[in-house]
Amino acid sequence: MKKWIIVLFCAFMVSIMPVSAQEQFASAVEWSPDFSRLAIGYNGGGLAIFETATDNPIRDFSLSTADIVHITEIQWHPTESNILAVIVRTIGQDEAYILNSANGEIIDILEGFERQSPNFWVTNLSWNTEDNLLAVSIQIGIGSFSSSHQVLIYDTQSMTSPELITVISEIPDSVAGLAWKPESSLLVIVSATGYFYVWDQNLASAGTFSVWDQDLTAIDTRLQLPTGISDVVWSVDGSLLAGVNTLRLVEQTIYIFDAEDWSYYTIPQPFGTSGIAWNSNSSEFVVNGGGGIVTIDARNGKILQQIYPNRVLNAVWNENGAGILYAENSGVINEILFSSD
Repeated sequence: MKKWIIVLFCAFMVSIMPVSAQEQFASAVEWSPDFSRLAIGYNGGGLAIFETATDNPIRDFSLSTADIVHITEIQWHPTESNILAVIVRTIGQDEAYILNSANGEIIDILEGFERQSPNFWVTNLSWNTEDNLLAVSIQIGIGSFSSSHQVLIYDTQSMTSPELITVISEIPDSVAGLAWKPESSLLVIVSATGYFYVWDQNLASAGTFSVWDQDLTAIDTRLQLPTGISDVVWSVDGSLLAGVNTLRLVEQTIYIFDAEDWSYYTIPQPFGTSGIAWNSNSSEFVVNGGGGIVTIDARNGKILQQIYPNRVLNAVWNENGAGILYAENSGVINEILFSSD
């Protein structure tokens, strides 16, 4: 039986590690929105789901038998606690699945989609909380030889048979970030070299649309930023959007957008950044990456805390917003509790 190892690091830090038969390093970690479950994806193509309140695993998935494979992204459904979507990366052929942790069902999201190339990449996933939609960005081809960049929008009212309803095509380069605005039909799409689109699904009928179509009312806003941003994440109330410039490994920049007029300000981030998460109880957000973990107040850009653990894979605020949960690539889960003083 698997157990949780609890290690006290200091007065305010606790480490929790699910002891598993997995020998691979973790490549993606994500908590469910209600923090009741934790999904860990491994470099070997396996994915394990744990119930955080107990010492029992809920489900193990084996998503690929390829020699070189890892899970690159995990996205829990915002309201269905058993449902999550994942990207599985192999050499040249990515896959995207919807998983049901209650019954072990694995649904191939892209089944039947014409790939048109032996080199096919899935780059991002984003669930819509309003209409049960799932956005999936894809790249066909490699690097500068890529022939197509698209965003596919699926209706997932039926989780067992997601329906492709919209294709957003002719995106000028690789999609670096996707984010549905909470309780809204707006989808933010950012590309690797700085194109920034706000797509309104309510204004798009079914079919294929080009981002260059100037008469397309579904594109609410089109910007080009000085540098590309990715990892775009909405604040819980949908008033602010955070993104990070990841074109440089160090000296990156965090962008904070105002959803009213899409004006923005920037916060220098001297170390590499691999993820952003908002606090559900305040305007604070946490950034993790090569420089450890940093919490920032979005109202003024002030750095509130900076912690320096090693090998941070993902960091989020805990359920009550009073501390941070973060994962190392070894699968160790840590909790940092902030003093109220």
